[in-house]
This record gives sequence, C-alpha cells and structure tokens, in this order.
Amino acid sequence: MSARKGKSKGRRPFHRIRDPAKAPRGDKERTSPPEESRPAPDGGRSGTPAPRAQPPRAQPPRAQPPRTPSSRKSPRTPPPLPPTGWIPDVSALVGPIKELAAERYTPARMRGQKVPLAEIHRDGLRMLNKGFTSDRDDRNAGYLSGPRARGAYLVYYTFTGAATVQSVLRQADLRGAWNDFPTDRPLRVLDLGAGPLTATLGLATAWPDIPLDVTAVDGAKAALNDGAALLEAIRPGTKVRLEAGNLRNGKLRQRLGSDYDVVLLANVLNEFPETVRRERTRGEDSGESPAQRLLRDVLENRLAPGGRVVIVETGQRASSRLLIALRDSLIAGEQAEVIAPCLGAVTCPLGAAHSRDWCHADQPWRRPRPVAALDRMLSRRRDTLKFSYLVLSRPGEGAPPARDTWRLIGGPMGRPGMTTRRYACGPTGRIVCVDERGSTDFHDIPRGDLLIASGEPRKGGPRGEMELRVGRNRQGGSR
Repeated sequence: MSARKGKSKGRRPFHRIRDPAKAPRGDKERTSPPEESRPAPDGGRSGTPAPRAQPPRAQPPRAQPPRTPSSRKSPRTPPPLPPTGWIPDVSALVGPIKELAAERYTPARMRGQKVPLAEIHRDGLRMLNKGFTSDRDDRNAGYLSGPRARGAYLVYYTFTGAATVQSVLRQADLRGAWNDFPTDRPLRVLDLGAGPLTATLGLATAWPDIPLDVTAVDGAKAALNDGAALLEAIRPGTKVRLEAGNLRNGKLRQRLGSDYDVVLLANVLNEFPETVRRERTRGEDSGESPAQRLLRDVLENRLAPGGRVVIVETGQRASSRLLIALRDSLIAGEQAEVIAPCLGAVTCPLGAAHSRDWCHADQPWRRPRPVAALDRMLSRRRDTLKFSYLVLSRPGEGAPPARDTWRLIGGPMGRPGMTTRRYACGPTGRIVCVDERGSTDFHDIPRGDLLIASGEPRKGGPRGEMELRVGRNRQGGSR
C-alpha cells in the first residue's frame, strides 16, 4: 500500500450496551382495611362492646433506585458493530454544518432564539423524504434550488451521504483499489451531481492527510457554494472549482477536462428516468440511456490512467437493479472492470430479467446528534446505512483476483448458537455459506462486508444450491 493512501483512522471496537435489567417490582404495598366491628350473636345486646376500628398502620416510604441515563427505556437497542469495530466517522462535519445552517438557513424570525436545529428543519426534511420516495417521473430534479429543501438536506443527508461514501471507499480499499494512486501531486477528484459536495466531504474525511484538487458539478449553484464552505472548514486551502450546469450537456463535460484520479457519482443515475425506461435518445440509434452515455464518457474521457469511478445509489430495489443492469452492460461491452462489490463473476447472479432480488449493503454507523434529533422528531431511527454501489476502472486496470474471499449479500438465516446460513457472492457466482456452530461473529458481519473462507463450494442443501462450510470465518481486512 502506498504511503499516500491515507486510511481513515478506525474507531475502537466497543460492545453493544444493553439497558440494565430493572429490579423486579413487587406488588404494591397495600394497607389492610380496618377490621370492621361485628355485632355480637345477640345483635349487640349482650353487653360485649364491639371492637374499635384500628387506624391503618403507616408504611415506611419505599426506597427508589437512583435514576440513571442507562435505566431509561429505549425504543430499540442499537445493532451490534461488526467484528472489526470499524464504522464511518463524520464527526468532523458536525460543527461546520451546524454553523453553516445557522448562518444561511435559519429563518429571520428565529434568529437570536435558541431553537433546536431539528425543529427548524423538520418540515423541510419531511418534504424531502416525500420526494425521495416518490416515483422518479414525478420527482423535481431541481429540489435543491429552494432554501428550505437545501437547509434540510444539509443537516441530514450530508451526514448520511458522506458516511456512505466512507463505507464504499473502505470496501474498495479492501480490494486494493487505491494502491497505485500518485504521491507527487494532489489527488484530482471530479464530483458529478455534487449537491453540497456530499461525496467529496466523505472522501475528504476518509482520507484526511491526502491533498485534494476538486472539481464539482451540479445544477444548484447555491448547494455547491454550501459544499465549498464546508470543505474549506474541514480542509482549509483545498483547491475547489465549481461548475453549475446539467450533466447531460456534452459541452459542459468537455470543459471539465480529463485525467481525474477519482470520479464520484452519488445518487445521480437514479435522477435519469430514461435509464429505467431505456428510452432511445432522439436522433441516435445506439440505444444508450443518458446514464449509460454519461458513464461511457467518464470512463473514456475523464479518467486518468489507474483512475476509479465510484457510483453510489440508495439501497432500494429499483436503484440496485439499475446498477446491476449498468454493470452487466459495461462488462459485456468491455468498457469497464468492477472492483467492488463484485469479486469476478462475469454476469451478476441477481441480474436475471425475472429476478426480484437486488444487491445492497447494510452497514452500521454512529448517528451524529443532528441526525438522531431529526429521527426522533420524525419517529424513525436510521441505525444502519443501506446503499448500492459500484467501483469501476478501465479494462485491465482493476483489482487482483479475489482468492478465498466472498461478499455477504444476504442477512443471517438462523439464530446465534444454531446453524446459520447466509448468501454470499464470489468469482463463481452466488453460494450459501453455512456455519454449523452459529457463531456470533458470522451472524453479526454486516451485509455487504467481505468474508475470508477457504474451501470449494459443493452442491447441497435443501434447494440444491452451492454451499460452502465455514469454520473459523474472518471478516475482510482482518487477515
């Protein structure tokens, strides 16, 4: 690994903190009712006085256990961290984002008041969420043009997007994607559809010691200015060039130049509805969608030798199926090699036309306070990051072949302590990894991580699938 690689510092592994068991509560203290005087058998005429009612005996106050933060009820216990203890770290963005949001996106009537950040942007985030979950044909491509949406995006999706890019860079790092990067000049980065430079901020926080030369393109100039301010706050002096325009514009792409070491496309391709419908461009017979044409231009004209293209999309089925189709078409046309998440399969085993399967990662992270506060207000909890991605290179410039390495693409089927089965993918396609011990380590490896396990898969199991028995399984990167 080159000295320029500049890995992000891994966080110390820590154990899941469970709420302490509360002391069992007994029945409530009850005071026996006063014993009522009973009349004598002769109706009270015998001369024997009826017993007087006794007042209730005072009970000592019941001792209450001291209230501690750990004894409060939590709606859900956070998921365990992966065995390596690594999680994305976007804490460096918290202060700059809060300051920028207060300066540019606090309504005038609230300035000077101590209004929580989450309360200011709650309605804007709700509006954004509704747009992101709607049909692509109905989505407004210029959703970041308004200050309300821009502020909500800044205080929430900038964190989740930057953390997602950190996770993708790490997965590609485990495949040796960054070994041959230059050490004698700043790393040239092209961020397409940058918004507030979300993907660039993820790269800058993942590689804090590597100097950068950034070119960012987006249709919303105000969002680009926000991102440039954030990048200057965390990496002062970084060279940034901002280009406002539409990525479909060929003349704009020509102005961007070439020889970029990393090209970032985060949540860009799903903004092309034609990609899903595969409509032909007017006047052309190539059958390429705008997204395919954009990728071809990036691979042929924008990358430096040994450069990488990093594509990140949501973990939804539609986004994943889109990437699977693009991946297979690029490989079939010998236009690119896939470094991650794929490990050498010629065609995606989940890419059959009739298949409803999709491939996505599900990685744990530690939510920053602004994200946690907004989640509470919207009655949700984003404990993990779900995303689909591709890391591409030009043909012949990819990663070395994977050996005894599989990527887990399915969740655990079975409980810890019992036989556990998980779907994985490797050079031969999809298999089932079986751990008869049901070890916690195997069970808790996040979906999308690498598993190092030797042996040859053999046909077996109730469905006749290829199975690989794993014993001492280790997560990728701990070799």
